[in-house]
Amino acid sequence: MRRHLSFLLIAFSLSGTSAQTSYEGLTRQQIQEARSAEEARFSDQERVCYERFAVNDCLKQVRVKRRSALEDLRRQEVILNDLERRKKAADQIELIQEKSSPQKLEEANASRLEAVNAQKEREASAAKKVADQLLKPLPIKDDKQAKTPLESSRYAEEAAKNKMDFDLKLKEAQEHRQSREAELLKKKADKPIQPLPVQ
Repeated sequence: MRRHLSFLLIAFSLSGTSAQTSYEGLTRQQIQEARSAEEARFSDQERVCYERFAVNDCLKQVRVKRRSALEDLRRQEVILNDLERRKKAADQIELIQEKSSPQKLEEANASRLEAVNAQKEREASAAKKVADQLLKPLPIKDDKQAKTPLESSRYAEEAAKNKMDFDLKLKEAQEHRQSREAELLKKKADKPIQPLPVQ
């Protein structure tokens, strides 16, 4: 309905202005050519005026004619701009109507559903992969596998020693951090904050 209305408006604007001037139906290039021809003609007339005795009166008449001719060309250019603007608006309305047509909306919903289903499949695949990894038994390495109770106790002792070393390093790091924070606080307390210099 809007498309038909916009075409009627364009047709009405074309028919309503076609009998108004001699420059109707011109393209932008033709308007520019007509404008430059009018300018050339009026500059010739001004030159002739300067050869007469009553220069000011002649120039005034030439300028009045020039102004009316150029106004007519400008009006035609405005009409052309208006028609182009209306055509663009009609095209835009048509594009919006095409996008909001039931078929396009249905296609958009279908593609949205496909994307949602594909995402769910990817998530299910990733979850299955994680579950398979968790349920998969850990590989047995021959070099670390204890073959006798003596070797297993040696691995246990080594693991306990490593744990104690780790705990010791962790405790040292915490003590160092605490001492560093105490030093920074002491420096802050000892050194008063200086105000910014005044300029």
